[in-house]
Amino acid sequence: MIRFKELVSKSPNPETAERTLVSLNSSIIDDLIKSGEIDNFIYCCSISPFIAKECVKDHKLIKEIFIDKGYMDSIGKGSIKSKNLTNIERLKRWHKKEHIKIAVRDLLQIADIRRILKELSILADITIEVAISLIDREIEEDILVLGAGKLGGEELNYFSDIDILYAYKNGGDHSKFTEFFEKLTSVLSSDTDSYRMYNVDLRLRPQGTAGPICLPLEAYRIYYENYGRTWEKLMLIKVRRVFGSHTLSEEFFNIINPFVYKKYLDLSYIEKIKNHRDEIIRESSKISENIKLMRGGIREIEFIVNFFQLIYGGKIEWLRVTNTLIALSRLHASGLLNSEDYSKLYTSYLFLRKLENRLQILYRTQTHNLPKNHRDLKIIANSMGFYSENCIEEFENKLKNIKESVSSIFEELFSDKKERTIVEISDPVIWESIKMLNKEHENLGYILYEESTNAIDAYSFMNNILHIIKEINFPKHSFIDLIISDKTTRTIIVKVLGTSQFVSKLIIKDRNIVKYLLERIVDMSILDPKPTKTAIRNLINSINVEDTQSLRNLRNYLFTNLMALDALYLISLKELEVMLSRSTILIVKKIYNELKKKNPQSNVDLMALGRLATREMLYFSDLDLVFIGDDSKENLTFVNELISVFSKKKLLEDDIYTIDTRLRPFGNAGNIITSVSYFKKYIKYFIKPWEVLAYSRSVILNENLSNKEIMDVATDLKNIKISKEEFVDVIKKVRESYYTNTYNIKLSEGGIIEIDLLLSFLKVKYELRSNSNRGILKELKKRKILEDKLIEELTEDYNFLRLLEKNCKLLFYPPTSELPNRGKKLSMLAKFMGIHEDTIIDKYTETKKRVCRNIEKIIKL
Repeated sequence: MIRFKELVSKSPNPETAERTLVSLNSSIIDDLIKSGEIDNFIYCCSISPFIAKECVKDHKLIKEIFIDKGYMDSIGKGSIKSKNLTNIERLKRWHKKEHIKIAVRDLLQIADIRRILKELSILADITIEVAISLIDREIEEDILVLGAGKLGGEELNYFSDIDILYAYKNGGDHSKFTEFFEKLTSVLSSDTDSYRMYNVDLRLRPQGTAGPICLPLEAYRIYYENYGRTWEKLMLIKVRRVFGSHTLSEEFFNIINPFVYKKYLDLSYIEKIKNHRDEIIRESSKISENIKLMRGGIREIEFIVNFFQLIYGGKIEWLRVTNTLIALSRLHASGLLNSEDYSKLYTSYLFLRKLENRLQILYRTQTHNLPKNHRDLKIIANSMGFYSENCIEEFENKLKNIKESVSSIFEELFSDKKERTIVEISDPVIWESIKMLNKEHENLGYILYEESTNAIDAYSFMNNILHIIKEINFPKHSFIDLIISDKTTRTIIVKVLGTSQFVSKLIIKDRNIVKYLLERIVDMSILDPKPTKTAIRNLINSINVEDTQSLRNLRNYLFTNLMALDALYLISLKELEVMLSRSTILIVKKIYNELKKKNPQSNVDLMALGRLATREMLYFSDLDLVFIGDDSKENLTFVNELISVFSKKKLLEDDIYTIDTRLRPFGNAGNIITSVSYFKKYIKYFIKPWEVLAYSRSVILNENLSNKEIMDVATDLKNIKISKEEFVDVIKKVRESYYTNTYNIKLSEGGIIEIDLLLSFLKVKYELRSNSNRGILKELKKRKILEDKLIEELTEDYNFLRLLEKNCKLLFYPPTSELPNRGKKLSMLAKFMGIHEDTIIDKYTETKKRVCRNIEKIIKL
């Protein structure tokens, strides 16, 4: 008796423990003592008035659960077949016994909270299955019972409502199924002998309480396709089949998955999800005692999980699970939650769900509110494992830390910066990059993705940095540490790797470029144009014409250097044109001289026209060449080899340089090589006005013939004049022949080609010396041939159009002179230029109109 008093006094709730023992006969107490379960019995009854009450009412429960140690057996669906549950009364008693067994397993810590939640859900599944069999054993193939909420997630509490959706096969008798499901609901929720198995909640069905209790699958499809709301998406994440036809289940999920999980998200969809987040914040700020709804409570953890699932479940099907803890683990494994946040959320959720169960055991109801009186707080603290004299304080401190931890993660994830990151990453390829980068360093993927908001193309940047880190051939961790610790390095990497699509493709395909670029980033030489000039000259000197790849490498190194400077805004348009032009001329001369050594009998001069002649080359500019010499076998062999060296396609499926020979006499119909005598005749008898304009800026790159012969050709070209009428006719014919796209920066009315033609006409008319457009404009101003305002406008318009053309070739691959007028490309261009998309289009349109107006003005002068 003394020992009983001691057990009772030390129990969490001595009053309940004493009342329970007094209500039992001595034989039951003796059996509890003999079985060694008296301590466990007193402990469980003192915490749970529910266990105490039901055991007092039915002494058999004490024997089956405690004396016979039935609480040691976990529930399983397979074991139900051996139970003789032939009527509702037997089902209810069995349910009560299993319910208490699970609670005892929980309180005695025989199973952890994850298993307890699972067992409570299994109990509900079995109960529903047995109830259906008692009503109609033949109906299984025609119906579908779906669990939502905690039932769907297999994480029920002791006194949770069970959220259910009822469906039946298309074409079924609605009245028949309505009657069946109403009876099922009644069986599950009837309150007889003061015991109710479940409170069945059907409010999640389409149209809620205003809708029918059950629907055919087709009705679900029509509803969700036309009327489904955002909160229903969140609800349907946790829906699973509990009972019924597997075929119907498959059809149901084929209906809801496209509604719930979007492969492509729009901003309005995301805003609707965020509105639920805002509602959570508003409500939780008013609640302090409800562990589900308060700041840092259960609902915040569940919302984090559901939000991630909605955003990424369309791309990552692995995330489509109903259980919160499993989903948390998969979010972590997928790289969407870092290890620290995952660990905190996981352990916090376990603690809060365990606490939720303890509250419900104590109060025998579905509650989430912490007790306010000291006695109940102490019972809860003890049941949660706090036994010291300061157990309440220790428990409250633990709960406070969890709330602050969860709240901090919630606020951080949904801060403007993090929220932007969460929302924008909808591409599984980017997520794959983040996951791979996080394997190298826990936060590397997140750090670099946040930096990618400054990249012109975040996709290219993430893909490129991942590839570089994979291919790195010096201490990897040193480079990663540099990225993490040094803002300047990150800025350079973002700009260089996230700007040019051509560089992006090179990095993926060419290990040499990876090594070369990385070394220049690490030693910061990428910031200085001077080493670029030296490096290019050294590469040019090392060219081997027998090795096509060495020439291709030279072109790729040249472009990579200049595109990097360009991406970092370290080189002006004019400087870029000069460096590209000089480098290309050096390359052409180097190849020419090397082939000349192989073909000493050849005697061919190279006449350059177009951008090569004016020293205004851009990325991927063609090389306009005319070959001057006789048509000897040696010369033909030489020219064919020269063209072949530049035109071998391999890497990225483009020519090393594209040689355009269409400006030779008679174009494609003429001989590939033109003799000096033939050239002179052509100039005298056949040359057309547009050819005069083209040849007006030609230069000879290599002179093998006598200087006099070459000078004669040049003199003959200079002596040709064209009238205003002929120039107008040239403009008219060019517009008729080439202009098909208003957004072609080069070939459209008022585009670059018309400025080229205009300035060539003025060069010829006024015998100007300069070849480049900017040089001609300066001469026109110096000689006061045109008024200053007109020259300023032409200069501004030319520079703007050339800048657009250059940027399009820098940013996009294949290279283009087409201005994007909408979509992602226009956004990238606007971001790189630092102006609004609409401003680009408006300025482009106005620029071309002004070019046309100024051409008309000049013609009238």
